[in-house]
Amino acid sequence: MKKFSKEEKKIIRQLVNTDGCSRNIVNLFNDDALEGVRLLIDRETLSAELLFEAQGEIPSDKEVQRMRDRQDSIAKMILSYVTLFRYLEKYDLAISYQPTSSSDKFIKFGQGAVNLPAHHWKLNDKGLAGLVAEYYDKEIIPTHQLQHLVDNDFISDDELRFKSQIRATWTAIGISVILGISSLW
Repeated sequence: MKKFSKEEKKIIRQLVNTDGCSRNIVNLFNDDALEGVRLLIDRETLSAELLFEAQGEIPSDKEVQRMRDRQDSIAKMILSYVTLFRYLEKYDLAISYQPTSSSDKFIKFGQGAVNLPAHHWKLNDKGLAGLVAEYYDKEIIPTHQLQHLVDNDFISDDELRFKSQIRATWTAIGISVILGISSLW
């Protein structure tokens, strides 16, 4: 069983504790990571753009650097979510299904204001856009195994049994030592 990072545990807890039919990748994204940013993906060409809320018409050097840094962090966040969801599916800890197929040509989401001007920052990674497009319409449903894992604070049943056996072994060793020493008198 994989050891989950703190961020992965947070995502899994959010997945397990979310009720209803809003368990898709967009609704599970960390809102802070997308604050002031919208993502626009063309499903047909898999071209993607980040739309950053703008202060003026032309971005300053500071804004350009911030957009570059945010692009990297957003790309890493998307990859970490998709990688985690694929792992959960592979080991039957979550099930994904596509209840309906969206006919929209564009995927739009994020925390950026739609009524403000935006600086467009092109994402050159079609694979990243493809991953978002793949999971955009899918619902991710946690299985009972994943719920059980969360309830046990991400300790697998095998690890719990092992710890129990270690405690029993050390208890038996302790009792044997005490009986051995007491038999000397």
